[in-house]
Amino acid sequence: MKNHLLLFLLFLAPFLQPGCTTDSIDEPLSFPKEVNFEISDHLFPGKVIKVLEARDEKNYGFAVGREVFLFRNGVKSHHILSSDIMDLAWNEQDQSWWAGTHSSGLARIGEGEVTFFTQASHKLPRDLVSHVACDSNGRVWFSSSAHLLGGVGCYEEGSIQFFTPENSFLPDNLIKSIVCRGKKTWIATGGTVTRQKVVEITGDDWKLLPIEGYYLTQMDISSQSTLYVIDDVGLSSSFMNHKVYRLKDDKVDNILPEQSRFDFHPWRLKADLRDYLWLAGFGSGEKMEISVFDGEQWQEAPADFPILTVYCMAVDRLNGFWMGTDDGIYLLRQ
Repeated sequence: MKNHLLLFLLFLAPFLQPGCTTDSIDEPLSFPKEVNFEISDHLFPGKVIKVLEARDEKNYGFAVGREVFLFRNGVKSHHILSSDIMDLAWNEQDQSWWAGTHSSGLARIGEGEVTFFTQASHKLPRDLVSHVACDSNGRVWFSSSAHLLGGVGCYEEGSIQFFTPENSFLPDNLIKSIVCRGKKTWIATGGTVTRQKVVEITGDDWKLLPIEGYYLTQMDISSQSTLYVIDDVGLSSSFMNHKVYRLKDDKVDNILPEQSRFDFHPWRLKADLRDYLWLAGFGSGEKMEISVFDGEQWQEAPADFPILTVYCMAVDRLNGFWMGTDDGIYLLRQ
């Protein structure tokens, strides 16, 4: 009996070592703390890529105009939609891709077929869908809005429910950004300048967050539930600085260094699985600047980093950092 018990414990030993975990792969301690600015791969050079979503190096998608290129386990499929693609999201629950389009509504791209949800077919407020995101329950959140028109749609199990300021806690019709993590959804809205806001949705509960900006643009949520939002003051006639708000532990602060409004213009952001924030923007020169905030300080890309226009960013489930640019996709493994 003792021998059997010893053999059993030896069998279990590898699984009981400190540091072994069955947590999700976005556990930040499993990734190096150092930021890697070396280009690991350059895909599809010459293509202008403004829409990108990545799960890993064999499962990702991107769009060029009306064309969408999708990779499942390394196998490529190609679809041409009826208007330009504005956003792209992967739905883990039903293993489908979803696209927001410029004038063809919301599109579901399944195995070999594309289904459209439009004003005519599903009474969307308008056929411009700029933002799409999927939560872990399989719900698809998308924008169909303008000033005083529409709001946020939620597709679930074949039907669409639409939220506006008239029937929900949504502060404004105009939707600026949508992000999902787990079962939660965050929505940044338009409205009067200086009073644009962010809502957090958990199940049927809506909560207004303590973020109020001049002109909110892109937003992201980290694996540690830290929320980042760009506040663009470029249209202001008064002296104001651009900001990147960080909401962490119920506290809001601006993580951009003190600056003149003309020194740096934040453009795109993405949080990686270490809760580091990647930021692309325009400085005083012609070159777009790439910076990373590690929670304490900013790190700048080296001087020999490629001169690129970054249109979109993605972080895969192995913490690889992807950039859609005016010269294809650049991948920086972290």
